[in-house]
Amino acid sequence: MAHPGKAPETSVYPVNIHWTASKGWSITPPSQDVPLDKTVRFNTDKNCTVCFEPKNTVFGAKLDINVGSQVDVQVGSTDFTVDLCATDQGKTCTPIRPIEAMGTIIVGSGRKDDK
Repeated sequence: MAHPGKAPETSVYPVNIHWTASKGWSITPPSQDVPLDKTVRFNTDKNCTVCFEPKNTVFGAKLDINVGSQVDVQVGSTDFTVDLCATDQGKTCTPIRPIEAMGTIIVGSGRKDDK
């Protein structure tokens, strides 16, 4: 009998940004663990701006993402955690955990001084 094993590791980790009139912006999955040297791929169903905190990671302060065009970010070889939120394109939001952050990306083992 075959035993279930750990799922194979992928090199691309999707972060999907959604918008609905009834609920506003949301991000799935809300928490994404990404191994070092892999890629985070942002997809959206409405043109948006994704803002990050802290702003000094490989993601920068913000990314504009358009419907139909994904944005890939290589996470590099340093452990860190970044919070994110989404808003209308051209606007900004402040992803302060746990109140305003819509999601978290944990790269490698994250960081020891995590909020």
